Amino acid sequence: MASLAIALVVFSIVFPMVSGLIFIAVKREHKKVKNIIYVGQTLISLIAMAALLLYVGEGFSFDVVFLAFNVTPLLCLVALAIVAANFLVMFFNVGHGYSGSIQYDIFMCILLSSLIGGVFASDLITNYIFLDLTLFSAGYLIFSIKDGVRAAYKFTFMNFLASMLILFSIILFSSYTGGFAIQPLASVHGFERLVLFGLMIGLLTKVGAVPFHLWVSSAYSESAVPVAAILAGAANCVGLLMLYKIMPIMQLNDFLMVIGIVTALYASIVSVNQHTFRKRFAYFSIAETGFIIYAFSVGSPAAVMGGFILLITQIFVKPLLFLFAGLVTEEHGLLKKVHNFAMFGLVTGSFSIAGIPITGGFLGKYLILYSAYLAKDYLSIVLMLIASFFLLVSFLKSYGKVSALKQESEPHFATLVSIFLLAAIVILIGLIPLATGWIWTL
Repeated sequence: MASLAIALVVFSIVFPMVSGLIFIAVKREHKKVKNIIYVGQTLISLIAMAALLLYVGEGFSFDVVFLAFNVTPLLCLVALAIVAANFLVMFFNVGHGYSGSIQYDIFMCILLSSLIGGVFASDLITNYIFLDLTLFSAGYLIFSIKDGVRAAYKFTFMNFLASMLILFSIILFSSYTGGFAIQPLASVHGFERLVLFGLMIGLLTKVGAVPFHLWVSSAYSESAVPVAAILAGAANCVGLLMLYKIMPIMQLNDFLMVIGIVTALYASIVSVNQHTFRKRFAYFSIAETGFIIYAFSVGSPAAVMGGFILLITQIFVKPLLFLFAGLVTEEHGLLKKVHNFAMFGLVTGSFSIAGIPITGGFLGKYLILYSAYLAKDYLSIVLMLIASFFLLVSFLKSYGKVSALKQESEPHFATLVSIFLLAAIVILIGLIPLATGWIWTL
């Protein structure tokens, strides 16, 4: 049984990368063929991840050459969410009709492989390799369209500096511990602090936390719609997962709690004055990142579970919002306010970001606020509630703008179905723990 589970993990990492070679034989103008390959590839990966969740048992670890992996039911659930979201993004693209170069197609496949590898990576060097492969692929994909060149330069520059800082810290860490296994340092004095701050600043840059968020708005708003959807959701998730995994090394939880609160509050306030949907949703994404960082920094079981619920929810919410923005501003220009599926997506995604029942965002934020209450961190509770209020105000401005639009063309059914399914999943994440009574056992 364990060998079958290991085979499923390796297959899920390798398969998208290998299948990307098929695009070499497909000409750029064959959009329908490329869409079939994309949807088929992500569907096969989705089945593999669903099967892995059934066979994982209590979890296991294994090595492939020098790469170390750890597979648990929770990580399998995260990987399943990533593949499911990617499948719906690719299905959206059937109607959206965006088609890039052969290199674009290959790097989209590499991106999916690196995302799954990053979820299961267990030691520092394996996490670093897959996180950098994820962001390297994303950087090329941002470069792939003419309007994204400026954003790609900013993205590449900041992430390159972050990568060098993380790599330097990992080298120092291995010199102290004799390996790359994640463990606390025996002492944290003087030079050893460079390891902690190097890892922390590098990862905070890669996940776009304030004040290291300068690349986020342009990267999310100027890249192709499928790229923005995956980068904001799944790729950001892999970076936050690595941050969670190295918490035993950091020993800087109080500082990270402050970063989380500042990120959520700042991004929520700034989102109100954004003039385009995609820039506003970019700041929604930054705010959600702040809530998750705070949750992981608190470290209590309820807070960590709230952080993971938000993490899984954002894998669907962020594509939902960016696909909606692509539907309105890029594919059809303007959208009639009575288009129920699209408006359902906007309302559900924004409600989740603001923490409104009955969404996954509400459940995650409830657990985080409850944990802050138990820790008597009343100031953080007030600041998080203020952040949620501004996010709700920002949504109302978006809703008012959409309501004033006129319809210029009829959206493709595939785009609307993708948005509807993403929204339905976000609601299910909020309802299932309540309906089953699981949430009351924490």
